[in-house]
Amino acid sequence: MNLKIANFYVRISGAPFKEFDELFKDYITFDKITNFDFEVEFSVMDKIPMPSAKLTLPCRKWQHCVNEDGGVCTMRIDDEGPLLRNDISPDGKHAKVAVANRKKIYGVDIWYISFFAIGEAFSYAMLKNKCGVLHSSSIILNGSAIAFSAKSGTGKSTHTSIWQEVYPDTVIVNDDTPVIKFENNIPYLYGSPFAGTSGINKNQFAPLKAIVFLHRGKTNKIEKISGAKAISYFVNEVRKPLVADYLELCMEFTEKILKTTPVYLLNCTPDKEAVETVMNTVRI
Repeated sequence: MNLKIANFYVRISGAPFKEFDELFKDYITFDKITNFDFEVEFSVMDKIPMPSAKLTLPCRKWQHCVNEDGGVCTMRIDDEGPLLRNDISPDGKHAKVAVANRKKIYGVDIWYISFFAIGEAFSYAMLKNKCGVLHSSSIILNGSAIAFSAKSGTGKSTHTSIWQEVYPDTVIVNDDTPVIKFENNIPYLYGSPFAGTSGINKNQFAPLKAIVFLHRGKTNKIEKISGAKAISYFVNEVRKPLVADYLELCMEFTEKILKTTPVYLLNCTPDKEAVETVMNTVRI
């Protein structure tokens, strides 16, 4: 399967799931490609091997280590053993993604976990390409994009759905993990097929006008943030393995974003007033 995501050519081999045809349909390309930007070799294994290097302690269920070749290995492990493993090459151009041969993983079908694992590997490749995948629900309106980021369960999707109520031309370009990519030193936000449990995404892109971090509050108040405060919010929500090389890439990407894009903190209620609070400040 050949895809074009955020103007990167991606090849996925070995994934036999019919569900992928629907999930990737808007990103399938028939361009004649001889050199892919990122290639994924997928497999289902009865027993996923452990890496020779020592893994970190679990963080958000992921464990990480650096392989002997300098690439990175990330895994999820439960009481039955390894359930998925991603190995990314040192240059970020190739990945081996293995999923345990189980009927259900985390209570869902294996095809969904496989899709999720490939999306995680893709996000790591983006950092190697000086891009990033930001955990956020993102919109495009009037030719500009805004990414609304926060911890899971804060209300990102609720907030962007209200934007559609207030401004019907609003497009939710990705409800979980859009790509932020620089073109001629201008940050653009791109949709991707990897869009969390809602699956809401569009193969569209626009210049990134702002990043807004959400907090639940009793009133609506927005403030511009910068420096260490902005960095702490941003770094926490960028998809990355917890190894030195990728943490350095994450910081480089974060610093570039903060030089080019205003970042705000929004304390908000789940209503139309919160939308107008942002619009009156960002003005797209």
